[in-house]
Amino acid sequence: DIHKRCKPATASNRYRPLQRYFRWLVEEGEIKESPMAKMHPPKVLEQLAPVVSDDAITKLLKACCGADFEDRRDLAVIRLFLGTGSRRSELANLTLQDVDLDGQTLTVVGKGHWPRIVPYGRKAARDLDRYLRVRAQHRDKDAPALWLGKAGLMTDSGIAQIVRDRAVKAGIG
Repeated sequence: DIHKRCKPATASNRYRPLQRYFRWLVEEGEIKESPMAKMHPPKVLEQLAPVVSDDAITKLLKACCGADFEDRRDLAVIRLFLGTGSRRSELANLTLQDVDLDGQTLTVVGKGHWPRIVPYGRKAARDLDRYLRVRAQHRDKDAPALWLGKAGLMTDSGIAQIVRDRAVKAGIG
């Protein structure tokens, strides 16, 4: 039933804990045989993530050209995405204290709440510095969060909206 409604990875994610549960029930003597004893795990084919073309990236970066607050912020966000490979939530949760401008690194907290240090390049450093200068004029400049929006602090859905809106502006969907 799960195969009909869901992707193979979902079926696999549901199969494994059930298999362990029934194995435990057998070991505890609660049941004589696991109903999953003769079942095989679902096959999950590895899928490659789609790659954004160089042309689309160039268009996306050009869509952020400008000197106003949103342009500078959005360009810094996109450059850090491109330069670090960080997840959206990792970028959204950055604070000013997580940014090391001299060392050109970010301290991000990833899955499992594990912090890690992520380097970023020269162009990302330039664009982040430009954003921080216009951020210093924002009404919420004293907030610890790195990313500020028009109405306050940015969330990960706000970061997604930045990328989506800039992609539409760039004509890349």
